[in-house]
Amino acid sequence: MRAPLGEIVLAHCLSCGFTFNRCFDPGLVDFKPGYDASLVYSDTFRSFLEDVAGRLIGEFGVHGKNVVEIGCGKGFFLRLLCERGENDGVGIDLTVVEECVEFAGSRRIQWIRDFFGERYETLHADFVCCLSVFEGNRKFRLRSRSKSACER
Repeated sequence: MRAPLGEIVLAHCLSCGFTFNRCFDPGLVDFKPGYDASLVYSDTFRSFLEDVAGRLIGEFGVHGKNVVEIGCGKGFFLRLLCERGENDGVGIDLTVVEECVEFAGSRRIQWIRDFFGERYETLHADFVCCLSVFEGNRKFRLRSRSKSACER
């Protein structure tokens, strides 16, 4: 089984620290339900995500909020935020296996199989996270109160 190859040209934003592949071609990746690019099989990465979720909840007040994760994959991080922070969540990703609503305690998580696009720009969210899909979503845009230091 052979995977298509693409060009890699890494770029780094000095303002925000974001590093990305400037030549990423989403057409070379078959994003379909069940595609698994998850890193949570690594104990180290899973521990990192648990720490980040704990800090977001404890230090930054992501508790009792509406959380949206763009590119949620199988939803490990969004579930952490919702279960531990008593948050409601929406996960949007082309690889979502089943579009549904599930419950994390008394809170709900909605799973949407789609690319994040204009139809979701007005989705109500107190907190938005996106762990690793900027390269694949060149038209990524959110309405927010403050502008990012890094705009591509």
